[in-house]
Amino acid sequence: MKSKNLKGMVTFQWQGPWSAHKNQYYAAKINTWRDYFPAGIELDLNNGNVGDSFLRKYKAYRLLEKHTPSRIYKIKHKQFNRKHIPGREIEPQFGRLYPAGIMLNVYGIYPENTLPCRLIAMDDNDYTFDMNHPLCQREVFFGVEILDINLEHMEDQGGRSEDWVDFMTSKGPSMEEYWQAEDGSPVDYFSGDALQRMDERDDKRFYQDAPCIELFDSRAREEVGKILQTLIPDNANILELMAGHQNYFLPQQKIQSLSGIGISEAEMQKNPALHRTLVHDLNSETPLPVDDNSLDAIVCIAGVEYWTKPDFLFQQIYQKLKPGGRFITIFNDQFVASKVVNIWNQVHPFERMTLVLNYLKKAGFNKLNTWTIRGIPRNPEEVVSVETLDITPLFTVWGDKPC
Repeated sequence: MKSKNLKGMVTFQWQGPWSAHKNQYYAAKINTWRDYFPAGIELDLNNGNVGDSFLRKYKAYRLLEKHTPSRIYKIKHKQFNRKHIPGREIEPQFGRLYPAGIMLNVYGIYPENTLPCRLIAMDDNDYTFDMNHPLCQREVFFGVEILDINLEHMEDQGGRSEDWVDFMTSKGPSMEEYWQAEDGSPVDYFSGDALQRMDERDDKRFYQDAPCIELFDSRAREEVGKILQTLIPDNANILELMAGHQNYFLPQQKIQSLSGIGISEAEMQKNPALHRTLVHDLNSETPLPVDDNSLDAIVCIAGVEYWTKPDFLFQQIYQKLKPGGRFITIFNDQFVASKVVNIWNQVHPFERMTLVLNYLKKAGFNKLNTWTIRGIPRNPEEVVSVETLDITPLFTVWGDKPC
């Protein structure tokens, strides 16, 4: 009897009440005998060939856990450990996700517990946390695209097994869904100093003095280009915000016009894809220097995390797009920590997508989506250590201006 060793793109996706989500992982080693998959997927893989793609629908509670009241905890204020993270004072905020270990003296919960729990209610005496999996009441889709196959005899198999359901749904994935309370109250992300920065020096001066930082290697830039080509129709009029010297668009993408807004004319002049350049400080709270209802798409690569006045900017973006136009932002987990807004440093990488969804929904966008890609191998010549074998995860968030 034979099993298969595969390379494949594993997909987990779902539709929430306000947003749709796709989480993908490039798996360099899948073993159909040893690894765990949802019902039906193992058979699909054993019968499949290179190029085949399978996607099956499941009730999430069959893969994860059923929603149960026993996983909702009411604690006293003194049981919220404000010093759970050394060197930082944590204030409880409505709707936010916290590691379960932040709750003190709760039976079965230890400080090392990093599973997410959401603060769903708070009053003068108590905080109420929900530790049920965020997706346990959803319908979800799980699938694999077969990229390569290597047949091996089962008796030769051994080694570590992977639970692909757990891998695709724990320690981050599922945090990206837009959430609000039953009464419509949104998550409190923005109180206090959330939109301030550690370094409030003038941006133009900072980036003139700072060395050029490459946040994406060549393979990551290629993947960004593929995403942009997938999400933007041909012959579009496009504006890139936070534009610089780097071109992220693939040569084969058909573009009507591509304008760039950035803080450095010299850097934008090095970008061969830009047809027009405009110098503009996005944190200045002055209108974007383009016509209203004139653009098919506005994109921002590794930039939205630096915006100190996001509500104003997203209103501007909405205003400049044509009806049906799309805003797309793509980022990874690399950034200049002293210049991003504080909330970006405070939340989990997957939850950063939720921040952007909040901006989009508040500005009036619909058809909200997130798309995460992890595990893509780097170009061999750019690998400098075992920790850099894969590119950093790519997080994509987009929304459309209603027609």
